[in-house]
Amino acid sequence: PQHVKPTRKVHQRSDSFGGDDADMVELPAQFYQPRADLKQAVMEAIQEITSDLEDLYKNINDQATNHIHAGEVILTYGSS
Repeated sequence: PQHVKPTRKVHQRSDSFGGDDADMVELPAQFYQPRADLKQAVMEAIQEITSDLEDLYKNINDQATNHIHAGEVILTYGSS
């Protein structure tokens, strides 16, 4: 088994670049354990989001007739 330190300190995100130990946060050891499946899981999540975004306009178009009725005013942004 690989040796993993129990905790490590990392800087919290802040607006200032300087800092002292008060800006540090300790993370649990599980944050530093290697995960062979992490890259694949992230790539699958990115692919799913990309697919959802590509289908966004089609889904809106398919549902529009359920939400837009005759005589209603539709506010749009950009080209319509």
